Amino acid sequence: MLTPSPRRLNLIIMGDSQAAIDAVSCHIIGVDPKTVDHLRLASERGFGSLDLDRIAISGDVTLEEAKTRAKGFKVGLMRVEKYFEGSKISAYAGPPPEPERTDYCWGGCPGAIEEAIEILRQFDAETDNKLPHMHIVFGAYDGPIDAKPGEPIIFIGDCARYDGKVGDKLIKIESLYQDRSGKDPHHAKHDDIYAKMASVSAKFAFAKKGEPVRLTGCPVSVAEQLLMLCSVSSVQNPIMDPKNAIKFNKAYLSWRAKTLADRVRGKPYQIHGATLRGDSAPIVEPPKN
Repeated sequence: MLTPSPRRLNLIIMGDSQAAIDAVSCHIIGVDPKTVDHLRLASERGFGSLDLDRIAISGDVTLEEAKTRAKGFKVGLMRVEKYFEGSKISAYAGPPPEPERTDYCWGGCPGAIEEAIEILRQFDAETDNKLPHMHIVFGAYDGPIDAKPGEPIIFIGDCARYDGKVGDKLIKIESLYQDRSGKDPHHAKHDDIYAKMASVSAKFAFAKKGEPVRLTGCPVSVAEQLLMLCSVSSVQNPIMDPKNAIKFNKAYLSWRAKTLADRVRGKPYQIHGATLRGDSAPIVEPPKN
């Protein structure tokens, strides 16, 4: 089902087949879904069709109208330095650790900050004007950082590493990266949003003027990078905005009550192995090959 978003000319795309949702989304922006490897492989293994003639499309917007709205949409990955070019954010990115085996982290921390800034731009049209000129560093960066005195310098992620001078000051940031193969995702711990808010706010509140700040994590979440941008600027934190606070806290308290009740009943937050998906379970057909 295609329906317009109430806030902008964006589309809300909903469905009961993830393969169909992605296939229709591809057609809207002019991409053949069969050329997207993970969609093609999922379809071949029976997780839904990518063919439009096997997908029922309904809603307030036709597929052709959706394509018209998306005309001019640019497809492709963009490095974080290029993404913020011309803005008040100067981004610098080096390669991730060797186990990642790439020259750039496509996603992770750089991807999270791009999502964070877009959330703030939706919330406050003056976001870019309210930001100070700031410098954000990802990965093992070894080039110059052209920061003037007083401009925030922020290192993002466990793999951030730097050893050099900014102005007349020597900055040395060591990598904290740990190989993920030794981590167990079924026993991973997480901080809720208020813990993240307290942690990020404290780092910037107690940082000495002119000293760089580092956010740890692998990756550093969208929420933490959003809170970071709010902490160094006059952009209002969306979570604390009066228009959102009641709805947000109602949802937050409902979630906390549910997880607490599950814990009392001995039900783990994460379940290892197959689990009941209910109505959201994909309809699996026999593989084509």
